[in-house]
Amino acid sequence: MHEQKASHALIDLCFHIVETGALVYVAPSRCTTRDAEIQNEAKNKQKQLLTLEQEAIKAVSGDGLSTIDIGTEMKLMYALQRRGLAFDLVGLMSYDAHMEWVNRLFRAMMHEAPSNFNAVNLQQLVKADQEMFTLLASEYDGPLKAQAINALPPLDAQVRLYMNGPRVTMHLMATPRVEKRAAPPSGPGAPKQPPSKKPRPDSKPAAQLPNELQGLHSKTADNKPICWNYNLPKNCSNSTKKGRCRFGYHVCMKCLKTGHGANKCHSA
Repeated sequence: MHEQKASHALIDLCFHIVETGALVYVAPSRCTTRDAEIQNEAKNKQKQLLTLEQEAIKAVSGDGLSTIDIGTEMKLMYALQRRGLAFDLVGLMSYDAHMEWVNRLFRAMMHEAPSNFNAVNLQQLVKADQEMFTLLASEYDGPLKAQAINALPPLDAQVRLYMNGPRVTMHLMATPRVEKRAAPPSGPGAPKQPPSKKPRPDSKPAAQLPNELQGLHSKTADNKPICWNYNLPKNCSNSTKKGRCRFGYHVCMKCLKTGHGANKCHSA
């Protein structure tokens, strides 16, 4: 199928990743088709610019890896399939392993959401996909080129290891539905609204997240609170029961693992 045929620019990018050993995120919106590439090349030939460099005239054209629309389930699926074929062609990741990850994404979207929750959408799939490659880039430090002819591609085992991890799963969870309240009636015949209660002067303000914990997870993968003190150098001295104290669970706010806080976490 033409929709599954990866562009030469996409294959070149994947080959560059293998040769340099620097893993970067290949977004689905950059996974162009060969047909679109041919059409763009014809247009770019008519839009080449002439520049003067070191007393020589050169023709300059645009980047061949353009951005495509992935706004529907089918378009996103085709884009990810093209990326899987390109990864498999350069030996970075097998097509089977990549499709296991793609199927994991779409299974989450097809899962029926509970009442008062929104189903997983395409934006969440892309965020989970980006988080997966962030994990691969930060946790895997081996070579990106297969060490033997018949050896498995280097990222097969890694993608299967992380696809069900908490950092990825949190992006594939149904989100609570926010119901919009109707505006109260107005006019001469409208019923009077009771006066709003003002906060008591002695009420305590809401606690603010410490600066050293800004940007980290404040809740677990299943939306449970995490103890802030446990993740600070002073640690938490409160008694715990089933892994949590009265302020929340004793897990790392960086990697969401137990056994250490964020101040002692060595993950990237």
